[in-house]
Amino acid sequence: MINKSVKYTGFTLIEMMVVMAIFSMIMASIFGVLDIGRSCWYQGTTQVDIQQEARKAMDKVVREIRESGSQKITIGASQVTFQISTGVDSNGQIIWGACTNWADNTTTVTNYAIKYYLSNNKLYRSVLNSYPSGSAVGTDTIMANNVQSLT
Repeated sequence: MINKSVKYTGFTLIEMMVVMAIFSMIMASIFGVLDIGRSCWYQGTTQVDIQQEARKAMDKVVREIRESGSQKITIGASQVTFQISTGVDSNGQIIWGACTNWADNTTTVTNYAIKYYLSNNKLYRSVLNSYPSGSAVGTDTIMANNVQSLT
């Protein structure tokens, strides 16, 4: 005998499946938005890092060119070669040379030259064994990428 006065409470299987499907769509949407935000943040951070490195490189280029004498600068197509003051001799004459180490500004060599040139949209720094032209000393340093022109 069935007691009709008892009421059964709860959810049916179909109701549970509908709720789970709706919940899954909401969670997928939330994770999608979070993933887009995360990738945009990483892209922005990377772009800022690249710009800061380029800014540091350009500050170094400007500093070295300002240290050079106007008669010690040779400008060519997409390149500039110059010497910086490395000191003064006993007669009071300026000794011209180049800083050979990018990281160490105190390593200077007399009669050497610094050359900045553009190749394949990259700005390079090279140290030459004579001014205004000569063979490269060591390896060239990439100063900046995606450079369109050097003027």
